[in-house]
Amino acid sequence: VNCDHRIGDALADDEIEQTLAGSHGASVPGFDSFDAFQALVMRQHALLRAPALRCVEEVSEHLRGTLVAQALAAAGAQAYPGLAEALTAAAKGALADATSDARRAVHQLVDQLGFVYTNDSAYSAQALAAELQSLPTSGGGGSILCVLLGDPATRMTARRVAQMRAKLVAYDSLVRAQLSDAVPRCVGWHLMHRLQARLMP
Repeated sequence: VNCDHRIGDALADDEIEQTLAGSHGASVPGFDSFDAFQALVMRQHALLRAPALRCVEEVSEHLRGTLVAQALAAAGAQAYPGLAEALTAAAKGALADATSDARRAVHQLVDQLGFVYTNDSAYSAQALAAELQSLPTSGGGGSILCVLLGDPATRMTARRVAQMRAKLVAYDSLVRAQLSDAVPRCVGWHLMHRLQARLMP
């Protein structure tokens, strides 16, 4: 699923810090709040619905042109205009129904992102590696040295923000990889396969 935004670029350190501070468990040292993770990731993954649905529309538009051309050719548009019109209408109607089914299925697929599944082994490995590589950064634009030598609370906040960002990026990569596989399969089954079954039983 192609999408212009990336969660790592879309989320500023201040937004992550504020979400962490306002979530349950924010005062427990060493533990990131799952509520904060869920709130941040859900906010961004809601934006994946539009490109997923765009996949349905692009396939439907391509099929519309193909089906109309085939219907006209099969009927002999010039010799049998009435038959050509009837076949075209039937093809468009079948395509509209299949497209509607595909949209509904893709909506349901994206809705499943509302369940945050962090037990995936690939995510766990990526999150751990990213977390180990992450370095605390200063939210105010200062140097890393200033953060390391500064106030302990500032160091802890910077580290928690960096760790949360690493986990968000890892989880976002996992979700995008799954959607890139699931959405075309969903469109293929609910749109192309069902349309073929209806027009060529």
